[in-house]
Amino acid sequence: MFETNSYPETAFFFYFPSSQLGADSMDKLEKLGYNYKQSYMGEGLKTVGRARNLFGQVNYKINEHIKSSTNVSTSYSYSDGFNPYFYFAPNPTNSSEIGVARADQSTKDSKRTYFQVQQNFNFDFNIGNVRNRTVAGFDYMRMNDNQYFLFTDFDWVPFNATDYSNMNGQTLGAKYTALQSGSDFEKNNTYISKGKRDIYSGYISNVITPVEGLNILTSVRYESVNFKGGQTGQKLTDSFSQEHGHQNSELFTRFFLINYPFSETSRIVFQ
Repeated sequence: MFETNSYPETAFFFYFPSSQLGADSMDKLEKLGYNYKQSYMGEGLKTVGRARNLFGQVNYKINEHIKSSTNVSTSYSYSDGFNPYFYFAPNPTNSSEIGVARADQSTKDSKRTYFQVQQNFNFDFNIGNVRNRTVAGFDYMRMNDNQYFLFTDFDWVPFNATDYSNMNGQTLGAKYTALQSGSDFEKNNTYISKGKRDIYSGYISNVITPVEGLNILTSVRYESVNFKGGQTGQKLTDSFSQEHGHQNSELFTRFFLINYPFSETSRIVFQ
């Protein structure tokens, strides 16, 4: 478990081709004036982040040939605050001058949780002189997504500016406030990822060793994904599900021949 209230890691991107920037690497941009020691932003652009992960396992030996393993895990993440980022760009009013375009992708009370339960049974037995190792089990996972992103461009600044503090928590917050007064804010400046998903699966696999050095693996897995509805971007997941179906189920099969003809470290795999 951890919680942070700090400045996000600085990220620079190459959104423009090298033909427009006159450089294709950080070394060349330094020659144009880029200073890697400069933050290119002011105070107050922090974000709060939380993460909690819990895992539990119970192993039980039923007899000499059967073992049980039960696994339970849960994960929670949270984010709220600014996340400024930068990209190298020509001056909008003078394309021969290269500098830094400043922008932001914030999160607002964004959460994501996972819950998973897995039960496995391991069998080790012989049929005649042939050893069989079998795993059979089931798995359930619930994902609950509730994330809200805000984004906007801020400005363009030259490499040789003496003060970059005008991009700060107060001014960026004021820009979002001004944007929210417009009718197209949700459409042009937000991205929503929201919804619940249940994933059910059952599986069985078996490995036999008919002769020394040869293993044969067969497996079958059934998986069903059930969307509970939500939103992706500006589109409701419900309307998407009506077009493509709320539930998606699939059956997977695998067959492998694994041969060790020379030594324990050499193998040939046929699939």
